[in-house]
Amino acid sequence: MTINRKLALFLSTSLLMGAAPALATHYTIATVSPLSGSQAPLGTELKRGTELAFQMYGEELKRLGIDVSLKFFDDQASADKGMLVAKDILADKSIIGVVGAINSSVSNVLGLAFAGEKLAFISSSSTNDKLTKHGWTNFTRTVAPDQAQALATAQFMQGQVNGKGVYVVSDNTAYGNGLSKQVLASLAAYKVPVIKYIGIRPDAAPLASQIKASGAAFVYFAGSDDKAAPLVKALRAIKSDVKFMGGDGFDTPSFLTRMNGAGSGVMFTTVYGPPNSFSNASDYVQAYRKAYGNQQPNGVSLFSYDAAVVLIEALKKTDAAHKSVSRAAFSAAVRNVSLPACFSADKTDCKTITGALAFSPTGERVNSRVLVMAYNSTYIPEIVKIVTVQASSLK
Repeated sequence: MTINRKLALFLSTSLLMGAAPALATHYTIATVSPLSGSQAPLGTELKRGTELAFQMYGEELKRLGIDVSLKFFDDQASADKGMLVAKDILADKSIIGVVGAINSSVSNVLGLAFAGEKLAFISSSSTNDKLTKHGWTNFTRTVAPDQAQALATAQFMQGQVNGKGVYVVSDNTAYGNGLSKQVLASLAAYKVPVIKYIGIRPDAAPLASQIKASGAAFVYFAGSDDKAAPLVKALRAIKSDVKFMGGDGFDTPSFLTRMNGAGSGVMFTTVYGPPNSFSNASDYVQAYRKAYGNQQPNGVSLFSYDAAVVLIEALKKTDAAHKSVSRAAFSAAVRNVSLPACFSADKTDCKTITGALAFSPTGERVNSRVLVMAYNSTYIPEIVKIVTVQASSLK
């Protein structure tokens, strides 16, 4: 059954009701994301996207004799907490796959912990380039890495700096430092001048004054929205006309809430994009709103849905004989999943929302896209430019 038929069924009835055949095997899929603290909105989107996928595929899995339950872990956006979560996951032998994490620092901890048992985990959000350079055969991701965002940033800025430079700021997290490093390299490759690179200070006001005095055309902020918002507001307060740009850490509804009306004109690159930028997302949005109190999903939930679909496809293949599937065998099957993009007008051949899904030997998505976006005067993000990135072009 394709995604649209599944969505129609989900919208008309509950997939969890009705008689089911005797189940031969039971598995658990875990999610790891911040479900409390300042990044809880993003973590909740990862949880919901995963949850919705398994609800939509629930009847099909039952008919195949596969029983799957979900287990949600709160990493509090902390690598230290992630280490404790990883131990709990490894101890539960029913867990065969993991969707997560949001933060690259947490995904790195999970990767180190899971490598020995080759426990499959697939990230819909962690973009740090190093995650696919460890040689982990059990890690994949549905989003483009930092280098892809950096290339899109440099291409865009090349024609926008008008003889001025760029002030690069990192929030000193694994995500921010990884993204800023790639941005600096890409700006150099495209001959875009950099005025200064700095880690963010506790008080944004002095940094805002320093940026204004530098005469920079752009400030590029590599980090999360909770760290960026104070700097944007500080720049607005001193009437700086510098253009503010960042990565996908700004691609969240919480950013505009934190900005309190000061977000107009802020630009960002994103590996997500708004749901309506995907031709196959309208039914998903409708299903999401039905399931979660008429709330709107963001890109994290769509990419998490597709990450869960990858796990479901791998599970259907490996459990065909209704025999216990090892973690190593399952992770190998995940790496080999290949799902086509939606081509037909009626979308009957669609399983994914975010396009074709296949993975390189290192776990990168073979083809991914990066969007350059800007919040307009009514604080709605608009697409400025779309860049397609192939895994083979990444270093």
